[in-house]
Amino acid sequence: MSGVDRNNVATSLSVSALTKTVETGGQALTILKGVNLEIKAGDAIAIVGASGSGKSTLLGLMAGLDLPTSGDVRDRKSTRLNSSHLWHL
Repeated sequence: MSGVDRNNVATSLSVSALTKTVETGGQALTILKGVNLEIKAGDAIAIVGASGSGKSTLLGLMAGLDLPTSGDVRDRKSTRLNSSHLWHL
């Protein structure tokens, strides 16, 4: 999208204050804490990090495969994704 003012490009997916905590061995394990991300139409992104840093968890939350403990994932229409948007296997 060369030459395009990125400020005027619609947001396709946004993540705000995303947190994911799970119970493991009777203790809470925070996998993601306060993640904010905005992906605009035409963006190419890479999510990188060490093993166990929450990359797959973030992708699962963004894809609607899981629900966050807190925070929002919104689509391009600003619809807050919730349990009714989860993919059912």
